[in-house]
Amino acid sequence: FNTPVRRKYLKSTVTEFGHITESFVRLALPLPQIHFTLTHNGKIVYDLPPALNTPLQAAGANSSRVAQLFGDEVAKNLIYVESRPGNPVQVKGFVSHPNNSRINSRMQYFFLNNRFIRDKSLQHALGEAYRGLLTVGRFPLAFLQIEIPPDMFDVNVHPAKMEVRWLDSNRIYSGFLGAIREKFLTTDLNGTVERLTAGSAAHPENPLDETAAAETKRRVIDWLGQQGTAGNTVPRPFNSPTGLSLHTLPERNNGEGRKENGESRKRNDTAENKQNHSPLSIIHYPLNSPEQVPAANVVQLHSRYIVIEVQTGVGIIDQHALHERILYEKLKAGIEKNGVDSQKLLVPQPVDLSPNEFAAVLEYQTFIKSIGLSAEPFGGETVLITAVPAILSEVPPEEVLLAVLEPLLTAGKKHKQTELLEEMMHSVACKAAVKAGEHLSPESVQRLVELAKQEQNSHHCPHGRPSMLVLSIEELDKMFRRT
Repeated sequence: FNTPVRRKYLKSTVTEFGHITESFVRLALPLPQIHFTLTHNGKIVYDLPPALNTPLQAAGANSSRVAQLFGDEVAKNLIYVESRPGNPVQVKGFVSHPNNSRINSRMQYFFLNNRFIRDKSLQHALGEAYRGLLTVGRFPLAFLQIEIPPDMFDVNVHPAKMEVRWLDSNRIYSGFLGAIREKFLTTDLNGTVERLTAGSAAHPENPLDETAAAETKRRVIDWLGQQGTAGNTVPRPFNSPTGLSLHTLPERNNGEGRKENGESRKRNDTAENKQNHSPLSIIHYPLNSPEQVPAANVVQLHSRYIVIEVQTGVGIIDQHALHERILYEKLKAGIEKNGVDSQKLLVPQPVDLSPNEFAAVLEYQTFIKSIGLSAEPFGGETVLITAVPAILSEVPPEEVLLAVLEPLLTAGKKHKQTELLEEMMHSVACKAAVKAGEHLSPESVQRLVELAKQEQNSHHCPHGRPSMLVLSIEELDKMFRRT
């Protein structure tokens, strides 16, 4: 009321309360000894009694304050981290098990002497600690407290004091990274499989059926055997309604450092610029062009590219860019026609969100349903996903929701619904597409190429990157000095 110049910039009540809730979380996490309450329109949203044994304060493995805010499902998959006594950079708190990750970094909370901060170097150090443990484009959860003497940093960098300047950034980085890596070296990071109970609705098979049990055992043994093969990769079958399975068994990282998710539009390159710097010619026509009909000879190269024989030479396909284009076009066609077909989940899935993510679900609920996704409030910051787009039926529902929310949170200030919808389709297609470094079976590779032949715009991904290059016979002849 006393800052009227700001009132016109306020968003909806749902959005503003999401910001308030996020601020509340940042205060409550590092101060578990304090009883916090948050009310909205006379209704108690949070009532957090003191939680003395928490990851941010005590040398114990009780994550009760995290559980109070984000639910037991998040808390039970955390690993306690604490620096050795005497280390000038003290780090304590919790990070997620590698099996529990997200497609964005919004569940990463860093506190410096009890104050929430944002710091890219700490985010990078956290990512380095998980190198080789998470697939490209996945982010760990973190609730970490850094304790150092006040003379080792400067808080007068950001008006809100959310950014700091380190006196010795290398020491902070190495101390932070070392604490997490040292803990991982002494922790069993093998994945676990929860036992199914009789009548479990999460699995269609009867666990008491000996035949079904034997088949399940055989599949698990086969999977374990494949895990021991070179590269630790598992062929990915294509069997979704679109002919493209979007389910990976399991997630993995072949050490590829290239980031495929959230690619910036700044990377849009013109064909002319590429041709001036490379002997490879960018294809300017789709794979269904009569001039370039792929032959039957198809092979995957380094789990990243697909090499095919075309009439004029050799075609090299970026598997992620091509798959992303196919998914994007199918989403777009569905929305333009009658909306995207939904597929109801046999068992609705609860998903714990950050305050801002939850606020976005409430504000854009109708908009989200337009792409075939249904998510309803389920208490606290938890939503219940009851349906997903049919085209993404084999993607984990949580990942679909987070991919949809990403542009709503980052580009939500755009007033045009068409622009927002475009960003949403880009995000969902990019997150759901096969990644660089993901091994595909020969049948899957062939199927991907066949689907591309049906797509008019298969020559570029939605972000503008080329999805196929052609090396002509003439160019090959010149390289081998045949002419």
